[in-house]
Amino acid sequence: MVVRKQMRRYVRKLDQLGAKSIVEPVGGVTASWRLAAPRQEIVFRPSRQACLAWVTARISLLPTQVAALASSVPAWLPGVAQGIIAWQCGRTSEALAAFADVQTAANGPFEAALADYFLQRVAGREPTGALDGLEGPLRQAMQSRIRIHEEIQDRSNIAESVIALEALARRLRSLPDLDGLAAAHNALAVQYLRHDGGAARQSATRAIAMSLVTLNLPLFQAATFNFANAHFRLGGHSEAAESRILLLEVDRRIARDLNIGHDSAQAEILLAEICESLGDAVAAVEWLDAARAAANLALNEYDRACVTQLEARIVWNEAFRAGNTDLVRAKALDLLARAECSFRALGRLQQTASDRRSVGRGLPIAIKGGPTPSSDSSDRSE
Repeated sequence: MVVRKQMRRYVRKLDQLGAKSIVEPVGGVTASWRLAAPRQEIVFRPSRQACLAWVTARISLLPTQVAALASSVPAWLPGVAQGIIAWQCGRTSEALAAFADVQTAANGPFEAALADYFLQRVAGREPTGALDGLEGPLRQAMQSRIRIHEEIQDRSNIAESVIALEALARRLRSLPDLDGLAAAHNALAVQYLRHDGGAARQSATRAIAMSLVTLNLPLFQAATFNFANAHFRLGGHSEAAESRILLLEVDRRIARDLNIGHDSAQAEILLAEICESLGDAVAAVEWLDAARAAANLALNEYDRACVTQLEARIVWNEAFRAGNTDLVRAKALDLLARAECSFRALGRLQQTASDRRSVGRGLPIAIKGGPTPSSDSSDRSE
């Protein structure tokens, strides 16, 4: 009776809200209840708490893990990249040494597990238990890929190997699409770069972690660049500049040695921006020339426009430091006008108005992520 009365209260409340009753009584005083709406009209809408619990159980890296991992990426990523490049180029001994160094210097569970993962894949070593430091889909994906490698190498019983591989395939189907997740997080990093450097760095960190597990090298290269870009846009002191440059050089080494990532000159452009922001005109011009060559090779009109705009910035800021802006004002304005024309032709929102105002007022052009150039070359505060 109590249950029946409670059910009537629920139904009455639904009626008061103007919602169609989804249950109806069947029988007498001890009535049972049944659905009143057709099955195809019923849509389950779980609570926010239930949704979060479901996602958390399947997420590859928890927010706390990502925050810790993002801060350590500059320390371990160059070594991992060196190992991957050597491995893919057939230099197995060099690859093993690089991964062993990463494992020795690991300060967190992900770096240790990642090094152990690659050591097992490259050399078929026995697991050290480092994967135990990870939880969830990343660990399962690593373990499954190691098992796949082991089954391929085992020629003693083909029938048993086929059964094992079919079981692994079924298990992998139940895991999230790590490549898809990595691509989504990398795309998020690109969007976040426009307004939230911290969120961009965390999204790029997720993309790096997932693309390494799946060995999606083009995506790894792209995520490395976006991480370095976010690292630069967040700014920082001079001691952080070296890690920014190192990460971008990793990106370019992957592109050069594995012949991927040549569709854009943005890495070279960013390196030129960093060097300019640090007042290193020689290095800035070298990277500017490399950016121009890369943009021309890829026939990338947007990158060509960015190179022209950056050339104006470098020319103007160096003249500002030297105190002879009158000699280059016309050239800087001409370069900015050409860049603006190119951006408009491409339908891009990027503008050069701020740069032109700085030149018109005789002020240095600030590059986001770097310090404003000082007219005194002996004082370049970071």
